[in-house]
Amino acid sequence: MRYLSILCLSLLLCISPLYAQETLLKFDRTQPVEVTADALEVDDIAHTGRFSGNVNVKQGDFRLRSDDLTIIYAKNEDQKASGQTGKIDKLIAAGNVVIQSLQEKAKSNKAIYDLQKSEILLEGDVLVTRADGAISGSRVKIETQSRKIYVLSDPKKRVQAVIKLDEVQK
Repeated sequence: MRYLSILCLSLLLCISPLYAQETLLKFDRTQPVEVTADALEVDDIAHTGRFSGNVNVKQGDFRLRSDDLTIIYAKNEDQKASGQTGKIDKLIAAGNVVIQSLQEKAKSNKAIYDLQKSEILLEGDVLVTRADGAISGSRVKIETQSRKIYVLSDPKKRVQAVIKLDEVQK
């Protein structure tokens, strides 16, 4: 139970930066994070926590839905002695991923947030929509520090962008 509390606190502290980036979604980081799922498994030896089955994350107007949400964390030597968990390295949402705020919505098969690289990678039939248009591709990479977005294709699916000029010019 102790590890569950630490895992939930870590999720609260680390998921906020994932969605605070203006490049994808905006939301109120002061709101509490609520996670619901069919099951939660914490493996302290493997340094993982996994929410599975109908995962829903809610923070204010922000929503994340997926079939599975895995949290990978590290332990350093000082924390091993005290039994504390380490910082989160990655968050991986898999299966029917939908990330939504009031202004934007992103859909993909998988989303990976690498905290060490400050990158978000959306993979598999990615579609990001807003009032002023949409982008789609096989992968979307977001560099959160530089605020750059890369939309990538594969041989079977080219990058596509739809821009509603009326909305852009307002």
